[in-house]
Amino acid sequence: MAQKKNPSVDVTEAVADANADAVAVETVTEVAYEKAQLVASAKYAAKRDLITALLEDGKKYTFSQVDRMVSDFYGSDFTENKERKGD
Repeated sequence: MAQKKNPSVDVTEAVADANADAVAVETVTEVAYEKAQLVASAKYAAKRDLITALLEDGKKYTFSQVDRMVSDFYGSDFTENKERKGD
């Protein structure tokens, strides 16, 4: 005769498998650069003035942070300028 599976054993195995996946996560750190290094970099040569205006002296930034700041700047709505023109 066939026996029924014990449901508590199946649940425990599923939890153990989920915990095993969580342990396998790998962390990656990015290198942070000073404002002067980013302004002088070839990557941001076309946006040098914007980078100079957005970044603060004495702080370090990763490429991801700078890319996000540039994206936010270009993606923002310039409603202040629209109101001045009376549109």
